[in-house]
Amino acid sequence: MLFVFLGAREPRIHDEARIALGLGDTDDDLSLTRLDGTETSLVDVAHACGAIDMFGGRRKVLLTNAQALVTSDKKVLPWLAEFAGAGSAAPCDLAALAYVDLGDRRSGSRVKAFSKLEDAGAQVRQVRPLDERRAAQFARRLAQRQGVRLDDAAAERLVEIVTPDAGLLAREVDKLAAYAGFTGTLTMDDVDAASATIGEHRRWDYINAVSAQQPRRALGVLHDLLGLRAPKQMILADIGTAMRRLATAKAVDDTGGDTKDVGRRAGVPPFRARELHTQARRTSPRLLERMYGEVVRTDRALKSTGSEEDALLEILTARLATPPGRR
Repeated sequence: MLFVFLGAREPRIHDEARIALGLGDTDDDLSLTRLDGTETSLVDVAHACGAIDMFGGRRKVLLTNAQALVTSDKKVLPWLAEFAGAGSAAPCDLAALAYVDLGDRRSGSRVKAFSKLEDAGAQVRQVRPLDERRAAQFARRLAQRQGVRLDDAAAERLVEIVTPDAGLLAREVDKLAAYAGFTGTLTMDDVDAASATIGEHRRWDYINAVSAQQPRRALGVLHDLLGLRAPKQMILADIGTAMRRLATAKAVDDTGGDTKDVGRRAGVPPFRARELHTQARRTSPRLLERMYGEVVRTDRALKSTGSEEDALLEILTARLATPPGRR
């Protein structure tokens, strides 16, 4: 049987592949062979599937980076189609994980090529990014696996702090479970206490500097964050949040709203609402659109291979934090 999973390189896509292959949470299944599409060939995949299991069971093969193998060898997709057509008569159960950005139109042809394998008999699943509601549910499930209960408010707070990125949530839930001693219930206060690290405070310093359009300070804090190994996607998500708040403030101002309305709609304290309202007044709709475009382009570049990630964030920070008249 062939299972194909399409999506970002994050825990959920691997969890779904493990479930499809009937694997447990540990890596002690001796019938499993792991292969990486960036380091293996089609011959290796075929040999792994055809190997005889020492216990007489059915072989299981987990192929990650399948998109790389398909790109390097045109024979792979036809082979996979033939393999899928064999159904239960195939020599093994094969799960192929293709890491693609489902939200990027440039990935469309690759997604379509893998999806066609469904016509041959494969099970093809797209693992799409989480929204905030599903991210909170995902965080609660992760905590439950570790023997900890994450209440609703705590899960929502965690998503607010970390963003709905599944990989980041998984790492933070691991820390929270250890913080709780792998038992009991975690509340919103626990999440706030566990998140009060140096790196967390620097995140808010960074986004405040960007929002206040102080490029030198913003770049300085960015370099501190990168030195602390803050995840690039988390920094970018913080910028995205700032852009959404600015767009909200702009919409409020355009409809005659005051600073209190800005604070209420954007969910920020009064002192921040004043700064945000002032910034919205001096930001034209065209400039706001360009700023969004910069964030989107940087997001795509960060997800592509070979990009200089630190430099991309430095360029984005300088462009966003520099006042319009100085650009």
